Amino acid sequence: MHNTQKLPNILETEDSINNFVSKISSTNTIGLDTEFVRIRTYYPKLCLVQISSNLGTGCIDCLQRNNLNKVWQLIFNPNKLKIFHSARQDLEILFLIKGQIPENIFDTQIAAALLGYPPQVGIKQLLKDELNIEISKTETRSDWSKRPLDLKQIEYALEDVNHLLNLHNALKNKLKEKERYLWAMEDSSRILTNEKELFNPDSAWK
Repeated sequence: MHNTQKLPNILETEDSINNFVSKISSTNTIGLDTEFVRIRTYYPKLCLVQISSNLGTGCIDCLQRNNLNKVWQLIFNPNKLKIFHSARQDLEILFLIKGQIPENIFDTQIAAALLGYPPQVGIKQLLKDELNIEISKTETRSDWSKRPLDLKQIEYALEDVNHLLNLHNALKNKLKEKERYLWAMEDSSRILTNEKELFNPDSAWK
């Protein structure tokens, strides 16, 4: 018997993508993550965009030639707070696609450093320390350009982004106690302010 299990929260059609964006459009804060490949080129090829909110979470397939204008409008809306972890490469690929960088972002890695964590702390450690949540990173080297994606890939892609809003809240509370929340926002806004950084071959494979 064939496995007909529907992949969770995977959005492959233009209608499903637009319906999802409309569903969450009233929220003020979204979590963001991307999956991409750099197999044959220095420049990344966007495969997935994962978005979480208090109104729902979705994984958008970017290889289906759908019109993603509503997705970009959401991501580049300066009135929406965007939560990333280690945002540099996500912002790089968004810049390469749209020629601009989203405003109003909060990078949980940068924020954690202001609370004494190592500068390159991973989200796995942060989630364990701050929210007592254990996640797996077994699909880190996955080929995100292959289709169809399997269940483990989708679960992995959604795992980080599902917790970004709660992680932001936990870090925000601690930062405000130390009067450092604005520092975190300011430092996050400075990521990739120098356009030359986006096209540095030395960092393209990191």
